[in-house]
Amino acid sequence: MPLIISGSLVEPITRAALGAIDVDGGSTLQQRALLGALVEHLWKRPDLDIDNLEPLSPSLAAGAITEPEQRRRFLWMVAALELCRRPISPAQIDRINEYAVAFETEDVTLEIARTWLNEGADRAQLDILRFFRGWHSEHEETQFLARKVHAHSPDEQMLELFESFKNLPEGTLGREFLEFHTRNEFELPGLDPERNILRTVFCSHDMNHVITGYEPTPSGEIALAAMSFAAGRCEPTWAGLLLSMAYHEGRLTRHDEPVPLETTLSDPAAVELLGEAFDRGSECSSNFTFADHLSMADWQLSDVRARYNITPLRHGLSQL
Repeated sequence: MPLIISGSLVEPITRAALGAIDVDGGSTLQQRALLGALVEHLWKRPDLDIDNLEPLSPSLAAGAITEPEQRRRFLWMVAALELCRRPISPAQIDRINEYAVAFETEDVTLEIARTWLNEGADRAQLDILRFFRGWHSEHEETQFLARKVHAHSPDEQMLELFESFKNLPEGTLGREFLEFHTRNEFELPGLDPERNILRTVFCSHDMNHVITGYEPTPSGEIALAAMSFAAGRCEPTWAGLLLSMAYHEGRLTRHDEPVPLETTLSDPAAVELLGEAFDRGSECSSNFTFADHLSMADWQLSDVRARYNITPLRHGLSQL
């Protein structure tokens, strides 16, 4: 599968990213954890020691990264790095803007942190969802794409399908899907009318939790998004990773609480899980993220995993 950033650009993009996060006395632990995981586990360049690489200034980065698509993807990456910085920093926002100006590139992802700083998390959520919505259909369960349901009533057809999963043998994807919701005390997609507009996204997302073995904790959500991106290596899965970073590392959904300086990627175990997720995704034979999961509901989960060459988690079911 093609890398979303080509091999020859890994080093200049890494050096440019180091320059983009070098503000307020230097990059943070969380920023370096994410960048290091990308370099070592996704791009397979453990030879690049980010502690000893020379950062590229905006002008030098513009000379090294010339293709518009690669420039835009670089800005997506530093937008994710930006969301890892605690507290949110005006200097960080200004620094990344210098790269955007040098690249002559504007992107909605650059507005997320600016809006968060100036108008608060509620307003920033609209920006990140606007970015994600461009790939919304890619993340929906394929069998439900053509269906419309009133947003103020439960989706009875979807719920009837899930009810039928109770009759499936133990160990099948469908039964494990139900057990995932029971174990985590989650309502099934389609039950809550207020969430019906995203019911097909939630169905696909929860199927991917079951297939990969990641539990719905902050580190598990980031790992799932990272594994999906490494398996898919495409813009929709990158959008999903950025969305996950915004919610589970940037904590955009926790606007009623103070955001602690110590966030998910402050935990070395979470960083290890992230690196492993990039490794597991890179080893997949094809992209499980956008599969027709419902057509495999009666398959044994082990067979689904074998279909996509999904390797076991090193420490079993991830509860981190």
